[in-house]
Amino acid sequence: MKKGVKISGLSLVMMFMGLGLAWAGDGQIDIATLPYTISSSGSYIVTKDLTLATLDTNGITISAHNVTLDLNGHTLTGPGKAAGTTGSGILVSGPSYNLAIRNGTLRDWRLDGVGAGSPDNARNSQFEDLRCYNNGADG
Repeated sequence: MKKGVKISGLSLVMMFMGLGLAWAGDGQIDIATLPYTISSSGSYIVTKDLTLATLDTNGITISAHNVTLDLNGHTLTGPGKAAGTTGSGILVSGPSYNLAIRNGTLRDWRLDGVGAGSPDNARNSQFEDLRCYNNGADG
């Protein structure tokens, strides 16, 4: 009888540990470097302030549907607005829907802080709590 109780107790502890691990990961994919391309649906989170010094490059490119991108209060800083260069902080590169981009700052990008190119490139999407400044084109 004691052996059965011991196994049940151990099973219970292991179950709670497994639940804790699932909560800790929360299913989000960390972004800790630029440039970064999001090509699969999912939830992404920026883990620190990021700077990209490479000209003619986008910080984060989104080419998938059903994406949540949380900047987590961080700043994505571009290489500046030098004439003749390109690059946006976040670029939605083609028709995508159900995007949520939120909670951070995009600055010093040659083109847009957040750019979609056309209205079809970000259908049914939300952009909230974003600060975009000192970019060469639109927010």
